[in-house]
Amino acid sequence: MGAPAEPWADAAAEKRLAAESRLRALLFVAQSAGLMVLSGVFWASGWSRALAEGMASRFPDAVAAWPLLRAAYVALAVAGYECLMFPLSVWESIAEGKRPEERFGRWLLRHAGLVAVEAALLAGGFTALYAAARALPGTWWFAATGGYAVLALGVGEWAPTILLPRLLPPREIDDPALLEAVREAGRAFGREVAGICEWDVPLNDEELPVARLVGAGRRVKVAFPEGLPKRVPRKALVFLAARKMAWGAHVVNVRLQIVRTLFAGAVFFFAGRVVQPIALRGGLAGGAFALGAFPLLVMALFGFAGIAGLFVNALARRLELRADALATARLGGPAALERHFRELYADRPFQLSYPWWQTLFRTVPSPVRRLAAIRR
Repeated sequence: MGAPAEPWADAAAEKRLAAESRLRALLFVAQSAGLMVLSGVFWASGWSRALAEGMASRFPDAVAAWPLLRAAYVALAVAGYECLMFPLSVWESIAEGKRPEERFGRWLLRHAGLVAVEAALLAGGFTALYAAARALPGTWWFAATGGYAVLALGVGEWAPTILLPRLLPPREIDDPALLEAVREAGRAFGREVAGICEWDVPLNDEELPVARLVGAGRRVKVAFPEGLPKRVPRKALVFLAARKMAWGAHVVNVRLQIVRTLFAGAVFFFAGRVVQPIALRGGLAGGAFALGAFPLLVMALFGFAGIAGLFVNALARRLELRADALATARLGGPAALERHFRELYADRPFQLSYPWWQTLFRTVPSPVRRLAAIRR
């Protein structure tokens, strides 16, 4: 692999982390490809239409049965997909290092619970989409975009900062010096930090730890990942807090949410336009929203969403670099970011760089890319 990207990095750790990252990325690609292939087979074989007709014949002809039939159909289709993709789920769990920590039976039970939740959420989401198309045949995609915006705001912004802390309260940290340092950083970004705490919940999907702002508006608390304040220097924690507040400053986060919503609208619009003629040629009078056309709709929605995701991820990476620039400007320039990475790396090594094709799936640039940008 050659020398590590930074002199303080561990070459052996970099090689191991690169192999793990490559396996996770390939599994993600395999699962995405599996979704498209299985959906295509489900449609081309005629099984989707046969299942829809068979289920419809067993449901009573009543208004109340209309959403129930669609929810049941989607849940059954999702369960079938998960059963067929089960080997990849096991492989993914092993790749993430979860398998040695628990017995297979316990993991299987937990996985079944996650599949049930996924099936319920997708069943509810697609049923709402079918209802929008039925009520607003010409502008359903606009209503769906509005629903996405509300859901993204609720699940992505409101729930983690307001609802979740009430259900799983973070533990307060008694460290006056750290609190004062974080408060000073907060004042630079127009935030009043009411306290600091530790939170035993997943805070992001990337390899590096992040801070979370708890509360809405100007007055917030800063939550760090559980155990991190005891392991890393105070300056690393202050940088994490400052960077999170920088992400919310200068409407950086608002820009990303607006772009995501616009792309979501485009995904809904073009998916309907593509599926409609194919479904009609296939003999489905309901077009794109006939129940038997569900696999076509899945292929179109997830296919366009994957393409849109590449553009949204690219924008997110640019905004992450902007957050770095804002935070380092307040905390000592480029040396602050390098010190931050070095301190976190000493606590728990992370991958410093990865190939361009893996970058496409990420919302945060690699540490090497972030260092290079801030040094310029």
